[in-house]
Formats: sequence, structure tokens, C-alpha cells
Amino acid sequence: MAAGIPLSPTHPADPYAAMIQSMNRDFPLIANIPFSVSKGTGPYESEVYQPWDKESPTPGQFHIELRHYLDRPQKPDDIRRLLTGEMFHHLGAIDPRTGQPVNPQWYQLKQEAINQMSPRDFANAQQNYAEAVKNEGEKRSFGEWMQQSAIDQFIGGTMFPLSTEQEWVQRARDIPRYNPQQSATIERMRQLLTTGR
Repeated sequence: MAAGIPLSPTHPADPYAAMIQSMNRDFPLIANIPFSVSKGTGPYESEVYQPWDKESPTPGQFHIELRHYLDRPQKPDDIRRLLTGEMFHHLGAIDPRTGQPVNPQWYQLKQEAINQMSPRDFANAQQNYAEAVKNEGEKRSFGEWMQQSAIDQFIGGTMFPLSTEQEWVQRARDIPRYNPQQSATIERMRQLLTTGR
């Protein structure tokens, strides 16, 4: 073979590798969590798979599958914000193999954020749950749904609102005024994420 002719790669380059690398650099709390990202199909904007999920495309790793979120053009920063928020599903989970929180400090702050929900936000969560049961076949109890889905999305949407989601952009601006206690908890979570302590 002639020198200087590059070999063809056997696998295409991972389009999310640079974004994952930047997330690991900027958020020390997730730097040691093996995770991967892919484009997928199915319901919802995106879907996550825990390392212990049997149907995970990457067993043993946390996996984020971007679905309908990619149906329309997105800014790279918004994709990164979405991916960072999706990591909260893992940080705040209970590992069924050990019965322990993946990250006890994050899990404790998450419980505080649930207990500090305003009546308006809690009522909104109950309505969203009822719609998920009716329209999406949600089978979990309200408490399980809140722990495994809703509060992570609420924290992620408040901490990293997407530029296309004006409701969340406004909520992120308003929460220090209408719920300063919960806002302070979410800020402690941001500090934990960005410093690792």
C-alpha cells in the first residue's frame, strides 16, 4: 500500500463524541459515568436506558437515545443542554442491583426539590401524569413516575432550559421569585454538577 493514503474507518465517527467530551469536562459529577448517545426511533423526544436495563443498546452504560427531538433543526448548545438534563435520570436513580442511589448527594437534593414543589407545579405534574396514563399508556404509580421521570425533567428544564422552549426559559427566570427555596436547591444541584462537590 502506498504511504500517506489513510485507511477507511471501519465505523463512522461518533457525531456526539465531542459533545460528550465537553460535558465530561464541564460537569465533573458525570465525568466518571460511562454513557453514550445515539439517534433512535420511537415515541417521545428522547429516551434513556439505565446501565441495568436489559433492552439497553449499550449494556452496562447509561444510554441516551435522541428521537423526535432531532426531527427539526437544533442548535448544538440545545442538544448539549438536553443531554445534560437527561443525565439527571441516572444521577438521581436507585440502582436496583444495590438498592442504593447512584449518587446519594444528588438523590437527597432531588428529594428536597420534590418536597419543595409549589402547589401550582405539583398540580401541573398531576395533570401531566393523568395525561400520560390516558394517552401514553403510563403504568407506573404517580410516585414512581415523579421519581423516575417528572422531577428530573423539571430540574433539567429549570437548570438548562432549551432556547426553543419559551415556557421553560420563563420558568427558569421566575422560579427564584415564586419558589426561592426550591430554586436554592436546584442551584445547589448545579454547583454539585459543575464542581463535583
